[in-house]
Amino acid sequence: MVEQTFRIDRDHLRRIISYDPQSGLFTSLAKRGSKIAAGDIIGHVGTGGYIYFNLKYRKYLAHRVAWFYMTGEWPEEVDHINGNPSDNRWENLRLATHRQNLANTGLRATNSTGYRGVSKNRGKYQAQIRIDGKRIMLGRFDTPEEASEVYEAKARELFGEFHRAAA
Repeated sequence: MVEQTFRIDRDHLRRIISYDPQSGLFTSLAKRGSKIAAGDIIGHVGTGGYIYFNLKYRKYLAHRVAWFYMTGEWPEEVDHINGNPSDNRWENLRLATHRQNLANTGLRATNSTGYRGVSKNRGKYQAQIRIDGKRIMLGRFDTPEEASEVYEAKARELFGEFHRAAA
């Protein structure tokens, strides 16, 4: 887990790194240790595709640092609008609740139907959605497309702009 209890001072942050809102990249402004020179892009892709880097011996998520860099406030959660956790362009970041952030996820690796919220059950396609840890059954359908349409409508109703529409 990334350490988020330690907070770096914003003025100090801006003296040691630069954030480019158009590219979403962070650059070191000074030589740091033996491996990072001034002008080097910092950060590496870690678990789940998120970019991390170390500042003052602590590990930080780049999208949270970008929010702090731009606004001066540490966010609880930041959502990547396009769903790509490595895309830290300012236009791709927005504040979110945990529920909203979860609504903007893609298909799980274990999904066998190709549709979010749809599973096969006894020869039919079942649509279901989760909200606040509770599963809501939306019905059983003859085709995965029918089940997906019902799921997508309910997801738009519950999650609004944070719902990532099916591709």
